[in-house]
Amino acid sequence: MDLQWLSPEGKTYPCSYMEHISTAYELAKSYKDYDRDSRPDEFLMEKNWIHITMSCFFGHGYNILYYEHPTPEQIRYLKPLLEDEWDNVDPACKYSVADDFDLEYSYEDWLKEKI
Repeated sequence: MDLQWLSPEGKTYPCSYMEHISTAYELAKSYKDYDRDSRPDEFLMEKNWIHITMSCFFGHGYNILYYEHPTPEQIRYLKPLLEDEWDNVDPACKYSVADDFDLEYSYEDWLKEKI
């Protein structure tokens, strides 16, 4: 799974680990209501974008960051990737995205991975 921004329409915008803010800024500039003094990553997520990144705290794998329920286009794009890369997804992220992407993962599963 590549590090990227995923638009509400399901279009991907790749970025490296260190480029996610600059990529978000370039994407956010296309919106008329973007305030250039605000954080572009938060602005995009408020617009229903999804950020696919790596966990920077514990090195547990991919993180899928978003604020709103994913769109059908985002689910169509991301669900197969999550299924293929499930072992490489951060356990805390698994627990938070499982319901939205109709993936099997319970609180008990999360506890087993944390131990």
